Amino acid sequence: MQTLPQLLDCIKNAEWFSHLGRFTPNDDAIPLDQLQSNIVWVWLPSARDERDPIHGESHLNLTVQLGKSDERKSAELDAAKATINSLRRVDDYFAGLVDGPHDFTPAAKNAAQYAARMAAREIVVEKCGFWCDALKLYHRGHWPCGLALDGALIVY
Repeated sequence: MQTLPQLLDCIKNAEWFSHLGRFTPNDDAIPLDQLQSNIVWVWLPSARDERDPIHGESHLNLTVQLGKSDERKSAELDAAKATINSLRRVDDYFAGLVDGPHDFTPAAKNAAQYAARMAAREIVVEKCGFWCDALKLYHRGHWPCGLALDGALIVY
């Protein structure tokens, strides 16, 4: 996906969390259930104000340099709204995201919204990469939830 309309279509038609635990590993990503205990990893952001662990401030600064701050804000807002609307299909308590007493549903939904905003930002600066790819995983029903210290994506 290279354009905002393509991103919004991807979000609108996403199969949110419908294929949890069924991700096939590849060179850049590891299924959560196949994660070795010695691999150190961190959760991807799930709060709006968290720093982008992939691009830091570089894409945000680039929108300013390119004179695209308003376009970025609008694109991020459109992506966030589309995600919120599309996620309404997912129950507030989704059994696939519950592990014992821990309900990861709110974190997963917030992480999806964060990823959509960052994908919109990548599109605005014409540098589609990590976040656009993450949205494709969400679209297919997975949850790209973490990042190993070696850079591998952790996918549930």
